[in-house]
Amino acid sequence: MSKRKLYTRIFVQLLRRDFLIFRKVLPNKLIDTSILVLGNLIIFTYIFPMRQVGGEQFDFALFILGGSIFLFSFFDALAHTTVTVSDIEGDRTILHTLTLPIPSTLTFLQIATSWALHYGLATLIVLPLAKLTLLSRFDMSQVNWLKFALIYVTAYIFFGAFFLWLTSLIRRINSLAHIFIRVGNPMFMFGGYFFAWSQAEAIAPWFAKVILINPLLYAFEGMRAVIVGGGHFISLYVCISVLLTFSLVMGVDGICRLKRRLDCR
Repeated sequence: MSKRKLYTRIFVQLLRRDFLIFRKVLPNKLIDTSILVLGNLIIFTYIFPMRQVGGEQFDFALFILGGSIFLFSFFDALAHTTVTVSDIEGDRTILHTLTLPIPSTLTFLQIATSWALHYGLATLIVLPLAKLTLLSRFDMSQVNWLKFALIYVTAYIFFGAFFLWLTSLIRRINSLAHIFIRVGNPMFMFGGYFFAWSQAEAIAPWFAKVILINPLLYAFEGMRAVIVGGGHFISLYVCISVLLTFSLVMGVDGICRLKRRLDCR
């Protein structure tokens, strides 16, 4: 068997192993996702509806939906980082996987790929939930599903790389308590979940330029460009390009850091 076939076979088997483990927790993930998304959609659709950005009218419920599609995955990435760092600093079960006859780079890529696939699958429940909540306000026939697939897959490639990179940065378990306050919350609050980038640019141009360094902004804006449309958001293809760039930079840096940390090639 050639090395390429061997590596592919091991990579696929590791993905299968991780999926069998994830399948056991999938029901709870679906429940968690449903609660988080339904809470956001109900509040911003029926209790505090807003319909304006940049002086133009639009349905704020769809705006929130565009961000909610990625919301649970982002915060769960932070929680999953905790589990991985605890393993690296404790039992180090990851070392068993690194002993397999496959380059460590592919092992780390497999870890990121598994995470992206699992949570990308769990998040698909958002679409039927949104339809049940928004009813006729969410016309699924108006969605360009090819563009939806492009930004959806690209965003989860980014989340996988982001998870790996974040794991590589945390050196001690006692630093985990700072993840949400120092990383998660700023990215979320300044990532455009409650506002469009065009609105920020109209009100505070300097602020709008600063938050362009936040990759979460492009996930939200890209999905809203598909779900809401109307030209209020950053171009879908710009969002995809920026997310892929962040994915490459974070993925490479994260893998290099983890290889040094775990002393593997």
